[in-house]
Amino acid sequence: MTADLPIVVNTRDDGSDGALARAIERAGMKSVACPMVTIAPPLDRRPFDDAIEHLGEFDWLAFTSAHAIAAVTQHAKWQTAIALGARPRIAVVGDASARRLGSHGVAAHVVPDGVGAAALAAAIVQRAGGVGGLRLLWPRGDRAPSAFREDLEKAGVLVTAPIAYRTLPPADASVAALRATLESNRSAAIAFCSPSSAQNLARGLGLADLATVRGRVQIVASIGPTTSAALRALGLEPDVQAESPSMASLANAIAARLGVVAGGAV
Repeated sequence: MTADLPIVVNTRDDGSDGALARAIERAGMKSVACPMVTIAPPLDRRPFDDAIEHLGEFDWLAFTSAHAIAAVTQHAKWQTAIALGARPRIAVVGDASARRLGSHGVAAHVVPDGVGAAALAAAIVQRAGGVGGLRLLWPRGDRAPSAFREDLEKAGVLVTAPIAYRTLPPADASVAALRATLESNRSAAIAFCSPSSAQNLARGLGLADLATVRGRVQIVASIGPTTSAALRALGLEPDVQAESPSMASLANAIAARLGVVAGGAV
């Protein structure tokens, strides 16, 4: 890793050796980790615990985030439920989520061609056919938009949506590090992987919007349409959006816009 590689401010919460950091470095850039979210368990675990314990009562299990996959697959009751033969059909929001699930020995039945939760809801309805009375479990973050649930319920799906994790503000030190990194004017890009990361950045910097970030970086990058919408609401139009909701796709989109190829050549 050389000092002249383009710097990408990485607001994802998985640290300096996480999935996005590795993808950025594979794409020929340098990742500077400034996580803008902290992931924590639910305040009340009982609804989530109960849902996993009764997994076999659901027809479908839907994942709209990597954090939800982690929360479920690391749950002790998940292993028990799978061992007892609980096998609802599983839908995931993208190929990266399907691979993550596959690493736990479980295959996804539905991966939408489109991007985002709306595409996932439509794919589930299409795959299920007659959906009246269908029971679906959606383990979610506490800040997950309600549109996914609403789309399914309009189609007649009975959705159970326990909170599997909470998204909390970042540590003060992370906000300070991000402020310093932006003010250095050395960053080529900033990458956002969730609406919360954008919202928390604005709060941490004490700004009503993020318009001032535009003058600090060349590229503002978004993981997908929901995150892009949150950035626009904060006055920051994304320059690039990942073609699919994966860290590799996001990193490659940034590299392509900057004219960087793996190995650091421009």
